[in-house]
Amino acid sequence: MQALILAGGLGTRLGDFVKDDPKPFLTVDGNPFILKIVERLIQQNVTDIVFCLGYKANKIFDYFGDGSTWNVNISYVIENSLKGTAGAIRGALHKITHSDVVVVNGDSFCFFDLKGLMACHYLYNAAATLSVLQVDDPERYGLVEFNEQGRIKSFVEKGKIQSQTAYINAGVYILNKSIILEIDSERPVSLEKEIFPTNLDKKMYAFRLNDNRFIDIGTPESLILATTFFKD
Repeated sequence: MQALILAGGLGTRLGDFVKDDPKPFLTVDGNPFILKIVERLIQQNVTDIVFCLGYKANKIFDYFGDGSTWNVNISYVIENSLKGTAGAIRGALHKITHSDVVVVNGDSFCFFDLKGLMACHYLYNAAATLSVLQVDDPERYGLVEFNEQGRIKSFVEKGKIQSQTAYINAGVYILNKSIILEIDSERPVSLEKEIFPTNLDKKMYAFRLNDNRFIDIGTPESLILATTFFKD
């Protein structure tokens, strides 16, 4: 399998934490946070990883190199100007070798199940399949609503949530090239706010994770919690 890791954002909410390092490269439990994601991908038989980079890309490039240390092939796409999460994927289109590709956010971690995710994706011949997990505080993340078969019906933004317990986007997807080709390559585009909500007429499915543990490093508070998360 091939995976894209989105790791080019500025991490503005982290302030001085990202003065010298990009957000995914911040140290958590003695190692770069993004190493946890790479190790999880390798455990699940991913052999080809493409980093989509922007801010301070050299830190990640210098650390991982060609991936030979981890017995995996690693390549890079570096943006001159940030194009958003969807724009970064569109910019890496020339690197995608199959009709479907795994996409992982580089600033959050969950115990994703790629075998199950792919089985769901191919069962329904989906344009996009999203890993989702259940949390008790969906207000911070926004939520994903879907029917009994997993067909996604809507995305509810932060600030508009009524439920106390709900499923959130876990930041691990399988996307078909057909949906990637629709992304505007000339401007910044958000995968979560623009592409997913406007493609509900296509086959988009949610794959529920059995393990609901999740951490992101988007704020100073969550960055501190990440160290405890991995030690536990």
